[in-house]
Amino acid sequence: MLRSERSTIFFESGALSYVGRLGSDTPQTLGELLVPFSDEQKIEIWKRSIETQMHFAELSIKMRQIGITLAGATIALAIVLYRTDSGYSFKVPSSDFLIPVGTILLLSAAFILLAARMIDVGVYHRMLRGAVRFNELYEQSLDIDVGWQSGLTESISAYSRYDKPILHDKRGSNGTHWTSDKPRRLAGNRINYFYWFCISALVFVAIALAAAENAG
Repeated sequence: MLRSERSTIFFESGALSYVGRLGSDTPQTLGELLVPFSDEQKIEIWKRSIETQMHFAELSIKMRQIGITLAGATIALAIVLYRTDSGYSFKVPSSDFLIPVGTILLLSAAFILLAARMIDVGVYHRMLRGAVRFNELYEQSLDIDVGWQSGLTESISAYSRYDKPILHDKRGSNGTHWTSDKPRRLAGNRINYFYWFCISALVFVAIALAAAENAG
């Protein structure tokens, strides 16, 4: 194994420490390994954390686009079959109840969105939240070094959570400069509302279509 320059980054007592280890055959004590970050290293870590947030946000958006595209294509097919009166119905065994193909397509679109939600909100958005939280804490540790009142991630989070965020001169007990007179609304909850609204609407229309088919 090549013993080249190695580095490990870890979070301890609310402050980032840099562990740099040069390839050497002589043992080194922990005290010798702990050295402060240089300004260039601090900026590089901040840049990498921003890139990580962008990566997870892009994955989440792509998953959402795939789900909406597939669901939209399925809905379009159901509409075409209904307007051209070329749809078929399946009879439930031992019953006179008919299930139109449009109902099956609409329910399929609902399941597509449900699967997209599981990956989008349940996986990628959780990773994004972790990346955002790390950078919020990291930006707080850079207050003195950079001299900003609020970092980029902190500002984006504030405007995402609050309708009218208020910026204070000093950080509060929770470590943030931002507050609001109204309760915060998380982006994840809004995405959830979007998915459940679309899924509920598709299920409702599918049931209504089946009811209309059997009423006739």
